[in-house]
Amino acid sequence: MTWRELRDFLERENEQMKPGESARIESLQQSTEPAAERRARRLAGEYPARTTINRACLEFAEHGRWPAMDPEATLYAHDRWIWAMWFSRWLDETSPLQAEHSREEWLEWLLVESWDELGAWRWRTSQKPS
Repeated sequence: MTWRELRDFLERENEQMKPGESARIESLQQSTEPAAERRARRLAGEYPARTTINRACLEFAEHGRWPAMDPEATLYAHDRWIWAMWFSRWLDETSPLQAEHSREEWLEWLLVESWDELGAWRWRTSQKPS
């Protein structure tokens, strides 16, 4: 599987299922807290939720479906999905895929391992007010 094939899969799936999008919209519509407080709460909540989100991502990678999650967990999973689409696009543009792995293995790597190593840091810095 090439980076392009993986990126195309992620983008197709995103269009079909919109992971987290309805939860994000509902959360924003129902939220009465100021944006800065919501951002701080989400930043504080991501690390404690990481094990749960890792398991959800692994279930999707293996079975192609998301487990039931509360709205906040769904938002964190959606953040990872956006990361995986961005990172796979960047990898496709800068580096040929050299190792042969299955789609499931690459999804696990993008949604869990690369998130822990790089994606979470990028997400945290993008959430801070400018």
